[in-house]
Amino acid sequence: MSLDLNQLAAQIDGMAASLKAEEENWKGCLGRALEILHLQSADLDSLRRKIESSKTSWLVAGVSVQLVGSLQPPPCPPDFAVIASDGSHIDVDRHSPARCYLINIGSATLLYGQDPDAILCSQPALYASKQDLTIADPLGSGEQSVEGGLLGIKRAVAECLALAELGEELSPEFPAVALLDGSLIMWGLAGHAYPEYVRTELLENSFLPALDRIKEVSQKTGLALASYVSLPRSTDVVNALRVAICPMTRPTATATVLEARPHRRESVTPLPVSGIATSSTLSLSQAKGRQPFSAVLLWCEITMDTTRSASFTSRPMKRSPEWSSRAGWRSGGSSTWFTP
Repeated sequence: MSLDLNQLAAQIDGMAASLKAEEENWKGCLGRALEILHLQSADLDSLRRKIESSKTSWLVAGVSVQLVGSLQPPPCPPDFAVIASDGSHIDVDRHSPARCYLINIGSATLLYGQDPDAILCSQPALYASKQDLTIADPLGSGEQSVEGGLLGIKRAVAECLALAELGEELSPEFPAVALLDGSLIMWGLAGHAYPEYVRTELLENSFLPALDRIKEVSQKTGLALASYVSLPRSTDVVNALRVAICPMTRPTATATVLEARPHRRESVTPLPVSGIATSSTLSLSQAKGRQPFSAVLLWCEITMDTTRSASFTSRPMKRSPEWSSRAGWRSGGSSTWFTP
C-alpha cells in the first residue's frame, strides 16, 4: 500500500505547530538556567564543594573553570592534521537468503599548513561466517548473536580501531586532533544487558586496546582525542544547576520526579517548589514560602487533601550506568586523558 501524502501533510503541519509552542517554553527554561549560571559563577568554590559533597542517583557535571565568559584559543600551529573515522552498517535481515551483515568504515586525514592534503578512504567488510555472526562464551555456556544494538557496538569498536591506525600513520612532527563520532564510553555494554563474555570480547579485548594504541601515539606526537555527540540528551549540566539551587548544604536526593499521593484527593493545584525535597511530607505554608522553581529543573505537583496539607513521595529514577570504559575511569568521561 502506498503512503497517503495528503494525510501525512496535515499531521506534519500539526507537528510544526506543536514544536513552535514548545520552543517558547524552552526559551523560558533556558533563560532561567542561564540566570542561575551567572548567579553561581560568583562563588565557584562553594559550588564545587556542594557538588562534590552531594549524594544523588544521577550524574552531576563538575566545575573545572568559569561558568560564564569565553576563552581565547591558542594560536594555530603552522602545520597540523585532523584525523577522523565514522561508520555505518547494514543489519542482519531475517528475510534475506543469506544471514550476514555489513560494516563500512569511512576515514579522513586532513593536512593543513604549507603542504595541505586530504586522504579519504572507505573500507566495507561483509561478515557471514559463524564466528562473525555470534560471540561465543569461551566456556561453552552460550553465544550472543551480533545484530541490533550489539552490531552498533561492534561498529563503534571498528571505528576506534580505524582511528588508531590513522594515528599510527601520522608523522610525529604533526600535532593532530583525532575525532570519533559518538561517545568514548561504551554505554551500551553497561549493566546486565549482555553476558560478561560479550563485554570482555568487545571492551577488554577490542575497544580498550584500541584506546591504548591511541594513547601511545599521543605520548609520542601530541595527538589529542575527542568525540562528538550531536544529540546526547544528557542532563549532567542541568543536574548541576539543581544541586546549586538546592537549599540543603549536602543534597541527597534520589529522585527527579516527585508526584502527589494524598490519602483522598479533592482538588489538584500544581505548585512549584524550590529545592530537591527528601522528606515525605511538606506543609502548604512551607511550600508557599519557598522561591519558585523553574520548569527546566524540577517540578512537584502538590495535591490538597482533607487535612489541608500537601504530601508527595519520590519516584526513584533508574541509576545511570557506571563508567564502562577505561576512558571514563581515567578521565571522568572526558577526552583530557589523551591530551599531552
